[in-house]
Amino acid sequence: MTGGSGPSAFLKISGLSRFVTIRGVEIDGAWPTISNNGIGISFNDHSNSVSQHPGLWTEGILIEDNYVHDVQGEGMYVGPNWYSGNLPLRNIEIRGNLVENTGWDGIQLKSAIGGTNLIHHNVIRRAGKSPSKGQLYGISLLDGTGRIYNNWVEGTGDAGIQHFLHHLPRSYGDQAAEIFNNVVARTGLVRLGPGHGIVSNNRNGYARPVAHIYNNTVVGSKDSGIYVGREASNGFVRDNLVADSVDAPIRVPASVKAINNRVGSVAQMQFVDASALNFRLEATSPARNAGSEVFPPADYDGTPRPQDGQADQGAFEFDAGQELSQPLAPNGLVVE
Repeated sequence: MTGGSGPSAFLKISGLSRFVTIRGVEIDGAWPTISNNGIGISFNDHSNSVSQHPGLWTEGILIEDNYVHDVQGEGMYVGPNWYSGNLPLRNIEIRGNLVENTGWDGIQLKSAIGGTNLIHHNVIRRAGKSPSKGQLYGISLLDGTGRIYNNWVEGTGDAGIQHFLHHLPRSYGDQAAEIFNNVVARTGLVRLGPGHGIVSNNRNGYARPVAHIYNNTVVGSKDSGIYVGREASNGFVRDNLVADSVDAPIRVPASVKAINNRVGSVAQMQFVDASALNFRLEATSPARNAGSEVFPPADYDGTPRPQDGQADQGAFEFDAGQELSQPLAPNGLVVE
């Protein structure tokens, strides 16, 4: 950037692009010191409609190991709004990226209604800093289905992780999301909307979410730690640790089962060092050996579960060898 308003996107893939990898790119948007506009990575093209290309998908997209920072818009904007009638997405994977200091969402994936869609092992810090826009989430999965796991989401303007069905018609059926092994801390710093840690919801009358939210550690939300909207089809919220939420720690409708979650203060959780964002468990933590019989095979660190008889609640499995080590983000970066 040499000055001016900035581009609409710094890296944009458009056309009928499929089976594309974006790897190892750094994008410095120079916001707000020089530019006042710009998405980091945009994978989108509103000129291609389903009516023009029936049966065609945007698919096979891998976005990995990139560093996107200081952009006014989204760090990553992948896919169109459903109402625009553009090509749907399937088999999208976004992994191992570092996204910091964005005005809008850190990572946004839209209209991924088919295949296997994965958002995992990313680090999102200080996303959604703009006070004048409603898209202020760390990770946002809109109008689709997917798995969101092993992400570090810290210091977001609104919710840390959201699965929201905004425009997808109910005729497309229920849309499931699995959200597990994530660490979500300090959400709702701008809070133009609710500052939940993790949210699964829909706009009334549109496709309904199926929430599978389990083994996450959520700390310091300005609203609920975990919130599932009243139209959720079914699902469960299980084995999560929710600490220091300003509002009710977990809010779910009758259609969603809340199973074996632990809520309370940071002190009650007995984290190794919450002030340094080390949310691993001390040996004496009440979450140790308190998990359910069904659990992810490994934790946020990649430590196999269980370590000593029974799995633990939250994103971390107690491991004496890691108890006093520095907290690491999932791509190996030391957490500041």
